[in-house]
Amino acid sequence: MRTAKDYLELLKNLLPRGEIWTVQRDSNFEKFLLAKADELARLDAENYRFIKEVNPLYSLEMLEDWERVLGLPDECMGQEQTLEVRRALVLRKLIRGQNFNRKYILEICKIFGYEDAYIEDFTPFLVNVSSVGDALNDAPGGANLDSKKEPPQWVVDAHAGWRFTFLLHLGKSKIRYFKTGDSQVGDRLATWGDKVIECIINRDKPAHIIILFGYEIENTDKTK
Repeated sequence: MRTAKDYLELLKNLLPRGEIWTVQRDSNFEKFLLAKADELARLDAENYRFIKEVNPLYSLEMLEDWERVLGLPDECMGQEQTLEVRRALVLRKLIRGQNFNRKYILEICKIFGYEDAYIEDFTPFLVNVSSVGDALNDAPGGANLDSKKEPPQWVVDAHAGWRFTFLLHLGKSKIRYFKTGDSQVGDRLATWGDKVIECIINRDKPAHIIILFGYEIENTDKTK
C-alpha cells in the first residue's frame, strides 16, 4: 500500500521538465502536491479496505448489502443484534449445506463460539439390545413431550421413547462482550443467551425432529 510520501514522489516525477517546475522542499508548490498525494493515499487505502470488505467476517460498510442479498435479518435475527453476530449469520447462510445432520448442527455451534457442544441421544427400549428391567426409554417423562398436555397416541408411537428427540448441550451460556473493532456504537456492553442459535436450528431441522437445548448455569452469587 502506497503512502502519501510515495505519491508525492510520483507526482513530482509526472511534472513537465523545466526550471519552473522544480519543486523546492517545503515550498507552497510542494504543499499543494502533498495535499493531492494525501488524497491519493487515502483512496489507495480504501481500495485495500474494499478487498477486506468482500469477506463477510470483516465487512462493515458492505454488511447491509450482504444481508440484503441473503434475506437478512430473518425471523431468527432480531433488529438489535451485535455486529459480530450479524457477520456470523451472513457467513452461516453462505456456507450452509443442504443436509441437516449432526455435523451441520455442530458447525453452527462453532460459528457461535460453542466449541465443546455435543449431542445426547435418548435410547428407546430395543429387543435383543435392552435387558429385562430396563426403562422403556432413558428420557425423563418418556414420550410425553409436554407434561401439561397429553400427546396423541400416534405421536407417542412415532417417537418410541424419544427416538427422534435429542439434547444439544451448548455448555455455559456464552457471554458476548463489546469488542473494539468487532462491535459498533449502540451495541450492548455484554449480551448472553442464545435464542438466535435455537431459532436457526429449529427452523432448519426436519419436522419430525425435536431438539432440546441444554446450558450450564454458573452461579455468580458469591454469598451462597
